[in-house]
Amino acid sequence: EEGRGEEGRRVVDGTALSSVQGLPITREWIDRTTASHSTTTTTTAYSTSTSSSPSFTVTTKNARCILIIEKEGIYNRLSEDRFYDTYPCILVTGKGYPDLATRALVYTLHTELQLPVYGLADCNPYGIGVLMTYVWGGRRLGVDGLDRYSVPVEWVGLRPSQVETLRVRKDEGVGVGGSGGGLPRNVFQRLTELDRKKIDRLAGTVATTTTGGGSGGHSPNPFLTSCGNDARRVRARKNELRLMKELGYKVELESLHWLGMDYLGKWLEKILVGHEEQMRTTKTATRAAAAASCTDGREYDSDDDDDDSLSSACSEDSSSCLGTSSDDGSEDDDDDSRARRELSQMYII
Repeated sequence: EEGRGEEGRRVVDGTALSSVQGLPITREWIDRTTASHSTTTTTTAYSTSTSSSPSFTVTTKNARCILIIEKEGIYNRLSEDRFYDTYPCILVTGKGYPDLATRALVYTLHTELQLPVYGLADCNPYGIGVLMTYVWGGRRLGVDGLDRYSVPVEWVGLRPSQVETLRVRKDEGVGVGGSGGGLPRNVFQRLTELDRKKIDRLAGTVATTTTGGGSGGHSPNPFLTSCGNDARRVRARKNELRLMKELGYKVELESLHWLGMDYLGKWLEKILVGHEEQMRTTKTATRAAAAASCTDGREYDSDDDDDDSLSSACSEDSSSCLGTSSDDGSEDDDDDSRARRELSQMYII
């Protein structure tokens, strides 16, 4: 909504645009977040603006996430299919590596609407790098880089474990007639030496800077640290990187069109819905286990919505708290089999 007084207010509906390319992302998002950062307020952070900043508000009726998409072509495909009607979400693309305005937009949507940010990119190290730019801008961007517009990004795909499944078959009933068959061989590109070095950097450390701009040494790559304290997600991301190197190939998102022009949207919807159901089941089970099994003497509060406190109330390892094995396999299984099985059980990491 653009502020022009009660009578002159103009509302822009993102679901009713004439072009599948959506609204352009302009500098007004940077100006707005800059003004918000400089405003001192006792109300919700980033909810006020100064007279010199753009006067508009962002609202959503039913969006369940912000979906950042690496490629404009994939964005246009989902927009043309009106994917946001099938699964209510906000589609955003930086057309490759995002500029500051795009990062400021995603930051504003995430902080003001309190929506999770999911990332969709090519199955290659540079696609991961695009998603990580939303998390950590990098030293080369100077004062406007690093974590000024940082948001936590969860990796939807396209991931090596998903591609490995699509290489063999496609899900029944999804795609062209659900007739079976996998991705053709020509969509698999061999990893280059530069790709392998990029993967090593994602799994390793990055150089950091001090407040004054000097060298601050090295820290783990944000690709791993952005998972917070979720050890299972950190392990899953490491395993995906290892699997990418082992398989030795990379695949672009457009390859999914070989499975039908409607396959991408249906595949994506299945992942997002599956993730929601998985999170609800986990939360319910964790609450039940915490209520029944805690022996530390403190009273359990069933209204407590802090997932971290719920999981730690019983054990640091939620799978131990639930009384289940973290790998669901026999003791004879090797580490690789357990890792692949765990990846297949996680919709989003």
